[in-house]
Amino acid sequence: TGIPMWIIGRSRQSEPDGYQYLGTPKGFGMRVDVTGSLAPVMGVDFVAGYHYNPHFFLGLGVGQRFLNGYIVPVYADFRMTLVDKRVSPYVGVDLGGAYYQNRDRIDPFFGLNAGVRIRNKEKDQSRGDWWIAAVYELSDVYGRNAGLRVGYSF
Repeated sequence: TGIPMWIIGRSRQSEPDGYQYLGTPKGFGMRVDVTGSLAPVMGVDFVAGYHYNPHFFLGLGVGQRFLNGYIVPVYADFRMTLVDKRVSPYVGVDLGGAYYQNRDRIDPFFGLNAGVRIRNKEKDQSRGDWWIAAVYELSDVYGRNAGLRVGYSF
């Protein structure tokens, strides 16, 4: 009929192994991310936002980066999951500002990430998704930064 299911999304997925995978429900969601990078920058982020359907998430993130002092990015976080399966590729964009204690000012902050979302099986009784991605961040504070991000949403 009118709208294909991949556009409007579903709350549960059946897979060939017989398990039902928990879909990302419409509504409020949170995520914790840990980032390590090629430059000596480590970070932790907390993101809260809204799942419009299993494909689109928009939230507000705040984090802390450690590089000869601390950096606090505050940003809008947008993620688009490309398919609604147990293992799904996604792309994300972060846009905001970052405060660096050594400069005592706020500079622009931009991030791109691309990776996979891995859903837990319903029989595991865990409702979270794992997110694994390559990350590229650009900030006046520490320049260009590429690395790996691992997150868990609940």
